[in-house]
Formats: sequence, C-alpha cells, structure tokens
Amino acid sequence: MIKHRIISSIFLIPFIILIILELSLKKLTFFLLLLNLLCIWEWNKLCATSIIQKLTLFIIFNVLPLILIILTTFYLPHHIFISHIKYIFIIISLTWWLIALLLILFYPISTKIWKKSSFFKLLFGNLTIIPFIWSIIILKKENQIFYYNYSIGTWKILYVIILVWELDSSFYIFGKLLGNYKLSENISPKKTWEGLIIGTILTIITQWVFKKYIIPFHITTIKFNIYCIIIMISAILGDLTESMFKREAKIKDTGTLIPGHGGILDRIDSLSSTLPIFTCLTLLINL
Repeated sequence: MIKHRIISSIFLIPFIILIILELSLKKLTFFLLLLNLLCIWEWNKLCATSIIQKLTLFIIFNVLPLILIILTTFYLPHHIFISHIKYIFIIISLTWWLIALLLILFYPISTKIWKKSSFFKLLFGNLTIIPFIWSIIILKKENQIFYYNYSIGTWKILYVIILVWELDSSFYIFGKLLGNYKLSENISPKKTWEGLIIGTILTIITQWVFKKYIIPFHITTIKFNIYCIIIMISAILGDLTESMFKREAKIKDTGTLIPGHGGILDRIDSLSSTLPIFTCLTLLINL
C-alpha cells in the first residue's frame, strides 16, 4: 500500500504542479469543473440514494454554485468580487467548516442529525467540494491584481498544496510505521499522534525550504508561521471530516482512480478544508 502510494505521488505531484503553474485561469477553471463533477460522483457513494434522487439533488446543489464559479472566473472583475461576492464565499466556507468541527467533536452522537438523510449528506458534500474549487480560482485570480508579481496567487496555491501533502503523507506513513497512540480512534483509527508530530516537524522544515529557496517573492516570517499553523489545523479537520463520512458509509475509499490513495476525494480530503479556510483569511485580513 505504501509502495503504491509513493509511486502514485511521484507522478501525481509534478502533474498537479504543472497544471497550477502553466494553465491559464480559464483553462484551469474548466479542469476544476471536471474535477468537481468527479468529486460529486465519488461523494454519491457516501449517500444511499436512488439514481433519480442523486440526479435531482445533484442538479439542485450544483447548478447555482457552478454558475457562480463561471461568473467569478469569466465575467466578474476581481475588484468587484473582492468588494461584494467574497462575503458569500467566506460565510459559506467558514460556516460549513465550523459545523464540520462540531460534528467531529460530538461524534458519534452528531450522526443522528445526518446519518439517515441523503439530503444532508449531499449538502455537506457540496459544501465541501464547491468552496474548494472556488478557492483555487479566487487565489489564481490574485495574479490579475498584483502587477508587481503576476504569480503571487499561483504560488499561494502551490504552497498550500505542498505543505498539506507533506503533512498528509508523513501523517500516514509514520503513523503506520511508528504509531501507537490513536489521534481519533472513533473516526480514523489508523491516524496516530506519532504520525502527527513527525508530520508537523517535516511540514515546518518544508515551509522553511519553500520560503528560503522556492517562492519568487518576499513574505514575512510572521505571515509564513500564520500560514503554516492554519494549514496544519485545517488539514487535520478536512481529513477527519471525510473519514467520519466514510466510516458511517462503511467504505474505505471513495474510489480507485489513484493507486495507493483511492479516489480523488481521498487525495484532496485535507485540501478541501485547507484551501477554502486559507482563502477566507486571505480575503478577510489580506494575509
């Protein structure tokens, strides 16, 4: 399993970096819309519904968000988004992840609210996936307003992705090899405190290397430390949230597309929380 995971990462990481760096905003948006459809398809495995119910709820929950994403990308000037539409994104994202945190803290009692409701499970899925897609587009659009450095938004995306994948992979590998003390046995028994501690140390080292040798612009050490703390906490929240839904659905992975990882949702579970929360703080306090 670890071998397949490493091999997949060797091919997947350069592919994602190339897409983020090289694709224009419009091409990236089309790629993300396709990714959104695949993620929603995988999320349906967590919901015991008929095909008709899935299709109906899919249309209800996706048409408006997708319209907003397309308008934000192709027709809405970034300064208008920053002044008005951003509050919709911020309220939706932060409200959902606050609810997700409460669902985790009060698990398994919290499942009484949503376990038997396909509506709630599909709603939670869209609240997880749509802001994730939207946050990448918002950060990519930063390239259009920072004329002194046209790639600042792109590098923010890569910074978050690299740190999250570093933490996630270390969390999994060292937890599996060395772990004894469970982080959240009820939700995700394989995640351990040992994996988290080693993952945190390696993530801090990766952040230092990224700041010193990779990013093509200056960010203060204080801001970078804020970034790192937010990213690590948010990543754990996203990971445990999807693990909770999978545990209740009695499935190990949401798909088989990526060997060693499972489905797309299994690979982006930590990013699905980290990128929206990171983007919200960027919009609110101009990190």
